[in-house]
Amino acid sequence: GYGGFGALGHSVYHRELLPRLLEYDWNGKISHLATSGTHTAAVSEL
Repeated sequence: GYGGFGALGHSVYHRELLPRLLEYDWNGKISHLATSGTHTAAVSEL
């Protein structure tokens, strides 16, 4: 992905050629995920 503006969720601002998992302490199941050129968003169920 492009990675501009930190859009990949890894706190890096450059291109990533291979997908990788986000490292985060999730407190619920992810119910929705949205990505675009300049954003990434995840909604979790509590």
